Amino acid sequence: STTTTQNVVYKSELTPLVTEISPRYGSPVGGTNLTINGTGFGTSSSDVTVTIDGIACAVVSVADTVIVCTTGARDEYPSAFSFVVTVSGNIAAVSADNFMYVYRWSDTLTWGGDLAPIDGDAVYVPVGMTLLVDVTTPNLYLLLVEGTIIFADESDIVVESTFIIIENGVFQAGTETNPYQNQLTFILHGDYYDTQLPGFGNKVIGCHECTFDMHGQTRNVTWTELDQTVN
Repeated sequence: STTTTQNVVYKSELTPLVTEISPRYGSPVGGTNLTINGTGFGTSSSDVTVTIDGIACAVVSVADTVIVCTTGARDEYPSAFSFVVTVSGNIAAVSADNFMYVYRWSDTLTWGGDLAPIDGDAVYVPVGMTLLVDVTTPNLYLLLVEGTIIFADESDIVVESTFIIIENGVFQAGTETNPYQNQLTFILHGDYYDTQLPGFGNKVIGCHECTFDMHGQTRNVTWTELDQTVN
């Protein structure tokens, strides 16, 4: 903290700005080459630091508009997600979607080197874990999310389950700045007499104190008015 009797002027041009991060996802084992675009980064690698979930991203090169770094390994689930870029001690503003360490559904590492889930299995996403669904899933019995589940916008995906429950977690398909462009389909299985979950029922996507965030392609016309009554 600082105490001053003089006027303080804030200038946006003095604040480093991150406008784009590529790629957006990388493995927790590290080794992802990250390109950070923006302004005000300077030219000295020694003046720039990048940390993701508290893990240093080793700076490879710096230009005034581009930082390149290589992610380190993240061995444990973080208590909170973070993405911080500093230039000469000044924290950069970030107007892009943050980079995230994710476990891809298609990666055997995600399942401890074992086989991926099959029909009838239950999948649990614990607090601190981000599961990236990048392939069509089997017909699951339960998908329980207490951490974060994201649906990769790389190809058309079908997700099948009897129950999908997000408990204090995050459910995300696309973002406001990067709307989902491919086809994402959810098929829920069950009938009237199947097991009911308290407060949710069955054949359901249930959200309890969760963040449910879905952004798709912009629709130029989303509703209209009828000229006359129709049956």
